[in-house]
Amino acid sequence: RQNDFGADMALRKDALGFFTLDYAEFRKYFDGTGGTHRRFSTLQPVDTDKELALDIGKLGLETGLTLEGWPGLSFAYEREFKDGAKSRLTWTSVQEAAEARKTGPSWQDVEEIADTFALNANHELAGFALSGQQRWEFVRSENVRHEVFRSTTSTASNSLIRTQDQAPESTLMTTTLGAEHHFLNDRVFFATGYHFAHLDSREYETLTEMDAAGVVTNFSRAENKFDSRADNDYDSHTWVGNVTTQVGEQWSVGTKFKSEVIKRESNSSYPAYSEYVASPEAFDLVVDHTELNLTDTKAVRWGEGLSVRFTGLPRTALYTEVEFEQSRVLMREDRQSLDGPDSGNDAVATEVFRRETVTDVRRGTWTLGGRTSPWP
Repeated sequence: RQNDFGADMALRKDALGFFTLDYAEFRKYFDGTGGTHRRFSTLQPVDTDKELALDIGKLGLETGLTLEGWPGLSFAYEREFKDGAKSRLTWTSVQEAAEARKTGPSWQDVEEIADTFALNANHELAGFALSGQQRWEFVRSENVRHEVFRSTTSTASNSLIRTQDQAPESTLMTTTLGAEHHFLNDRVFFATGYHFAHLDSREYETLTEMDAAGVVTNFSRAENKFDSRADNDYDSHTWVGNVTTQVGEQWSVGTKFKSEVIKRESNSSYPAYSEYVASPEAFDLVVDHTELNLTDTKAVRWGEGLSVRFTGLPRTALYTEVEFEQSRVLMREDRQSLDGPDSGNDAVATEVFRRETVTDVRRGTWTLGGRTSPWP
């Protein structure tokens, strides 16, 4: 198989540290042939005339220290990538004489890279087992979708070539801290953890329609949208804790708590260069209108739980659990349609929409169950 290879390496020394490395890459092929229609003779089947193959790979390494009396420290890096072209499930129009069918294939060029860095630490201090992780993830992608509408009577005025260029990218940072401890000769167990996440993502999109000569043209229900953009900023703080107590030899009681605070801010802009028209017109790069959207969301959640377990019967455990959750979500939306400089027939009225929504949710769950082993 072409472009299918990998390598692994591991080095380790007791009471010092370790190093591991692995790499793998392979190629995945796609079929670029379209569908068939029994009444078509010339355009059957239609092929993309492009080799559709995607190279997919991963590189990972990890190194750390295992010195006696020192905290356990490690660093990890991973890269995942895709490069090439793949087929899409979108079918384009194919026309012979006056008959048209959705039998044409489409494909997408893909270039994607994801880099992940992580620092890990764990240590035991005063009887507490402590752990922590700091993680960063960067994802960048460039995807271009191609759709060609074919016809036996193709001319510059009646053939359509559509491309969709999407460029999403995101940055994710997370912090995780944890601690656990046993008390009173292991009859009481306590554990707690905190998780913070910050996500910053954005995406650019350009959708273009061209005629057979490659000239950008506004067709009926035109799809020319340049420099559309969306941004998201997301933060979450989550804390969890639980305590388990052994009461006598037959009973155990557990409690757990959770709280979470979420904040999200997002916005998008969607410029339109042409409204729906009855016939093609020249593309003039004049914005007709721009859709602006702003959304602000804040959420707070709490959760409590209680469980009781009884093991007094031979080879049998009976248990009951009850959980409660409360949440409050506030969402503000602001949408406007701003008229552009184009004052022709494509101009649109300005739309203004604002809404504020408050949602309160309370949820409860009760479980009763048991487990038994009839035979030793």
